[in-house]
Amino acid sequence: MFQFKKMEKVFKVLFYCIVSISIFSCGGTHGSIKEYDFGISEEELMIEIDNLVNENVDLSFQEHDMGSEYFSLVINEDVDYTFVYRFYGGEKEQKSPGSRIFIAYVKIDNGKFLTTKNISSNDKVKTLTIFEDNFINKLN
Repeated sequence: MFQFKKMEKVFKVLFYCIVSISIFSCGGTHGSIKEYDFGISEEELMIEIDNLVNENVDLSFQEHDMGSEYFSLVINEDVDYTFVYRFYGGEKEQKSPGSRIFIAYVKIDNGKFLTTKNISSNDKVKTLTIFEDNFINKLN
């Protein structure tokens, strides 16, 4: 009986360790569909992005639940494409030239939700063309 109780405790500790490791290993970053480099600071780039969105009726920002470091840009084409992107780096990168943004995922009004794990090459080409033509190329 004593041996069984001791083994039961060992298995409980082992179980909690495995569950904890599994939970914590799932967090963190996901991939990026594509990354873009700019020769200006993040602060300057954010001002340019705000100006571009304010001047263009086919662009708008949208609220999302990914955290404050992510931004959602809606591009109105044949349907709405919501590009969730973020800036690379921390405070140091915000103030120095060479900022980068990357697309975390794309949500399309027709129900598609595209990430690095499920985006087809056709969808990638189409969505990146829309993002670059309506947003990236107008910033450069």
